[in-house]
Amino acid sequence: MDFTTTLITRLKLLEIETKELKNKIIDMNIINETLIDENELLKVMLQDYTIQMTTTSTATSSTTLSSTISSMSVSSVIVEMKELKRKNQSLERKLTEIEAFLGMIWYR
Repeated sequence: MDFTTTLITRLKLLEIETKELKNKIIDMNIINETLIDENELLKVMLQDYTIQMTTTSTATSSTTLSSTISSMSVSSVIVEMKELKRKNQSLERKLTEIEAFLGMIWYR
């Protein structure tokens, strides 16, 4: 093999490896976002539970929490959270476009 062929072979291998690493990063990012959403949901559930514990008796609030958790599908809540985030981002983009068009800033 001459130098050019060796160089081309190495570049092709590096391109393949780079593509695989990019796909791996994308997959890890998706998993990370899912875990972040689940964590947010758990924080909200914990806050609700804490509020219930302070406002009602221990026995009553424990049953209320377990019934709330069992009746609520975690995956459906996460899907709804993602949809709301997507809609929020879309509205923020539209607001930015309107601000640019009108030449004014909406205070957020």
